[in-house]
Amino acid sequence: MNKYVTKFFYGGVNERNAGPKAKDDVNFFLNELGFKNVDIHLENSKLTKLFKTDNILKKQIDLNDNGIFVLQYPLNSHLISNRILKLIVENKKFISIALIHDLNSLRNMEVDENLISKEINYLNHFDYLIVHNIAMKNWLIKMGFTSEMIILNLFDYRSSELNLNNKYDCDIVYAGNLIKAEFLKNIELTNNKLNIYGSNELKTYPRNVFYKGSLNPDELPQHLNSRFGLVWDGDSVYECSGVYGHYLEYNTPHKISLYLSAGIPVIVWKKSAMAEYIVNNKLGISVDSLDNIENILNSISDEEYSSLKRNALSISEKLRSGYFIHQAISKILSGNEDFN
Repeated sequence: MNKYVTKFFYGGVNERNAGPKAKDDVNFFLNELGFKNVDIHLENSKLTKLFKTDNILKKQIDLNDNGIFVLQYPLNSHLISNRILKLIVENKKFISIALIHDLNSLRNMEVDENLISKEINYLNHFDYLIVHNIAMKNWLIKMGFTSEMIILNLFDYRSSELNLNNKYDCDIVYAGNLIKAEFLKNIELTNNKLNIYGSNELKTYPRNVFYKGSLNPDELPQHLNSRFGLVWDGDSVYECSGVYGHYLEYNTPHKISLYLSAGIPVIVWKKSAMAEYIVNNKLGISVDSLDNIENILNSISDEEYSSLKRNALSISEKLRSGYFIHQAISKILSGNEDFN
């Protein structure tokens, strides 16, 4: 049995940029299951893609034998996306899976029916979709997706051993692209401390908010020595607003996996898609607003926090070992006898 997964190469990506991290980790954990990487160079010119894509794919994939193919979606190249559809997905010898990292039509606040239609039509060619969570699944069904879906819940996060120092540097940590975090300019902390990691540092931060630099995403968990990890986007402390806030109602942010892989319970927005999962599994807390975050933190007893911490440490082991992607693929393979 031949098993393949797309591996993308981006030109000029800074090693401290967490963008490729989720996809790279999928490659690592699927390689453990015997999947071969299909190398796709997205930095190539359109002309190079036009003349070389078919040859590159045919050299790496046995199109004449049965197989299973995982596309890490999206590619952000219509040309390569369409060639994969033609050569592999429509090839009846393959079980095709699209692992969703982002849905471009869902990231827009304004409903673009044409974009939605094109994206759903493309994805409907696949036998299976691996989606973030139940909210994303329900949205796809509503928009007309008809193939089978497997819920991932969390992206796995490969990292080194945990930092088990119980003397915390801060009460809250926030890590990510700070362009999406204008709210940090407006957060008010009197007794609690918030540390920030990421690119695109703001010029100034309020009292008790400290910028700590930008680190390689593989090394970052070792530096996150905090009681809680914050998952929040937009420019408001009262809600997750704008385009980024809208997207949180449907996606599973990769930074949840970053924090939990480091054994850190999380703080999520109560209206986010992941709020119910986090609260039900006792991996953190959900809040309506950050306006009263200090009162909320101070109301958590030592016993309550110890329980959250234990659960975060437990799921950390799963995240760092590829548990969630292994489970999703196993569900698909178990339903296809030829691939067991």
